[in-house]
Amino acid sequence: MASIFNEDSRQHFYHQLDHVLMDYYTLEMPEAFLKKWIKSVNTKPLSDDLLDKEFPSYINQMKLRLIHNKIFAFNNFEISDEEINDAALADLQAMMRSHGMNSYMDMSGYVPKYLEKKENLQKAIERIQEFKVNNFLYHQISKNSKSVTYKEFGAIVEAHHKKHHAQHTHEHAH
Repeated sequence: MASIFNEDSRQHFYHQLDHVLMDYYTLEMPEAFLKKWIKSVNTKPLSDDLLDKEFPSYINQMKLRLIHNKIFAFNNFEISDEEINDAALADLQAMMRSHGMNSYMDMSGYVPKYLEKKENLQKAIERIQEFKVNNFLYHQISKNSKSVTYKEFGAIVEAHHKKHHAQHTHEHAH
């Protein structure tokens, strides 16, 4: 239970860190161009209403990706083939679990084929970059720790999400 609590706590920290990064780095994005581009590259038809609804989230993800890329490059981080293979193996095992299959069988033989798909390779690289940047920042930032029960922690996270959702709704209603 402690390891789950620690992981949830770290994930909440990373989520809060994303907010700080987004507030610190102001990036102006060409929204009209990006909306047209998203519609043109989407494999399924995309309504304007759905695009308008999902666009703020997409823009935030794109901004965060650009910020992570900048921090990654500035710190001369690198990604090894082994790290890519490990991330791909983790993806394959997660897919197995999501289909109710045994994820502990040796899937390493499927990794090269899985990575042949450009989007799978890109997803693995992005996840590794995000992990390295978050881990780097986690160890650079002084943290105020306090002991709470798991129930109290859940209430803290829920309050944050309610506040965040209310701000997000208010920002995009205007």
